[in-house]
Amino acid sequence: MKFHEKLNLLMSVQNIPNNKLAKALSVDPSLVSRWRNGSRKLAKHSEYITGIATYFSNQSGSKNTLIEILDIPKSDDMDSALLSDKIWYWLSDELTPDTLLVNQFLARFNQAKESKLPPFIPELLLNAPSGKKLNVEVYYGNDGKRQSAIKFLTSVITNKATCTLKLYSDDSMDWMLEDADFSLKWAHLVAEVIRLGNRIVIIHTINRGADEMNAAIDRWLPLYMTGAIEPYYYLGQQESPFKHTLFLAPEIVALTSRAIVVSEQLLYHDPTMLAALDLEFNAYLEHCRPLMKVFTMKEIDKFQNLIKEFESQKGNMAILSKALPLSTNATFDNQIMIDLFNNRMNALNATLRDNRLYVWLELPELDPLKSKTLSYKGPIDWFFETKPVLKPEHFMQHVAHVLQLMRDHKNFHVRLTPLPFSDDILIAFKQDVGVIVCKIDASPIFMVLNHITLINAFENFIEELSDNTCSDTQIKTNTISALENWLVQAQEILKRL
Repeated sequence: MKFHEKLNLLMSVQNIPNNKLAKALSVDPSLVSRWRNGSRKLAKHSEYITGIATYFSNQSGSKNTLIEILDIPKSDDMDSALLSDKIWYWLSDELTPDTLLVNQFLARFNQAKESKLPPFIPELLLNAPSGKKLNVEVYYGNDGKRQSAIKFLTSVITNKATCTLKLYSDDSMDWMLEDADFSLKWAHLVAEVIRLGNRIVIIHTINRGADEMNAAIDRWLPLYMTGAIEPYYYLGQQESPFKHTLFLAPEIVALTSRAIVVSEQLLYHDPTMLAALDLEFNAYLEHCRPLMKVFTMKEIDKFQNLIKEFESQKGNMAILSKALPLSTNATFDNQIMIDLFNNRMNALNATLRDNRLYVWLELPELDPLKSKTLSYKGPIDWFFETKPVLKPEHFMQHVAHVLQLMRDHKNFHVRLTPLPFSDDILIAFKQDVGVIVCKIDASPIFMVLNHITLINAFENFIEELSDNTCSDTQIKTNTISALENWLVQAQEILKRL
C-alpha cells in the first residue's frame, strides 16, 4: 500500500474527517485532501508523518483497531508512544523518495537512443490460444439488472439443493428503487430463498449516500430478523470508478457485472466459471469484517457470551429501554432470575469502577398504580412463557434500588428523557466498542453492530436525547430528586388503597 492508501485507511476506519486531522496538525484541510488522493507526496522524514502517527496513536479506544491494521502482535505494554512509532514505520515504509523516481527516469531517458519499434514476427500468429467457450446470458442497462436479478433468484429457488448465497455490489441502487413492482417482487423472491433453507453472506458497501442507506435498511433489515444473513464490510477504501456486482449461488448460478456508465449483466451456469467466481468472492471476503452479528433465541448462549465480552471492554456505556434494566432489578423471587441478577450486578459493579454508565428510565403514571399490578415490558420477557406482572411495591423497590446505585456510584447516571422507539426495543451502547440492539417480542432478535459509522450514528442519536445544557452532576441531582418525589407519591397512593 502507498502512503495515501494507508492514510485513507486510518481515517476511514476511525471516521476522521480532513478538517479534524488538519486542525491537529495545524495545516489547511486541502493539504490533507491532497495527501489522501496522492497528489501531494511526503518525504520519508517529514515532520507531518510524525504528527499523523502521534495523532492516531492517541485516539481513544482505537488501540486494537490500529494493531489489527498494522498486523503486529497484541501486547499489554503497547503504550501510545510505542504505538506511535509503529504507525510511523508503517506509514514511512512504502514511501518512494521523489529523488529516486527522478533518477530512475533520467537514467532510462539517457539510454533511449531513438523511438523505434521492433520488427514484426509472422510466426507469432501461429497456434494462437483459444479459451473455453461458455453459454452466457447477457442483459443490458437497469432493466437488464432487474431481469437478471429475477433470473438469478428463480434459479436458486427452483434448484433442489440449498446453499449459501454470496452477494456483493457497489453499484448504485437506482435499478432497484426506480421500479416499485420489481422491489416488491425482489423482496418476495429473497424471502422464499431464505424460507427454503438457504443462507446469505453479503458484503455491504457502507459509503453510500443517505437515501441509499435508508433504502438498504428498509429492504435488508427485515431479512436480518430471520438470522439467515451474515453481513460484512470491506475494511479498506473503495474508490474505483468501475461498479462491480457479483451474486453467486455456488454450483447453481452466478451473476456478474462491471461498468462505469451502461452495464451489461452476465449470467453463468458453467461449473468451472462458478468455481472461479467462488474463489474470487472468498478472497475478497478475507479482507472484510462482520458488519453485524445477528442472534435468535436458538443462539442465546452465544449471545450471552458476547454480552460478557462486550461488558468486559473499557468504555462509557449507555442502556436505553422503556423498561427498568435487568441489572438494577433486585425484586425477583425466581431463583433463575436471582442468579442472573447477581451475575448482572457483578458485571455492573466492574463496569462502574472505571467507566460511566447511563441508563434511561421511563416511570409509569401514578394512576395505574391503583390497579395494584403493572405489566412488565422489557429485556427479561424471553425468560417467561407469559409476560410477567409486577406488583407496584416491587416496581417501587426497583426504583429505590436505582436511587441507591446513583448515590453509591459516581459513575452511575439515570436519564428520564422519553425514548422515541417502541417498548420492545433495548439498546446497549459502548463508546468505541459497539452497539447491541435487541427486539424483545414474540420472536426475540439480537443484533450486534461494530462498524465505526454505525457506532458514531448511535452515539449522535444518544447525544441528541441527552440534556447538554447541564453537567452530569446537576442532572444527577435533579434526577435523584425526581425519583424521590415519584416514590413518595407512589407510597401515598398505595397507603390509601
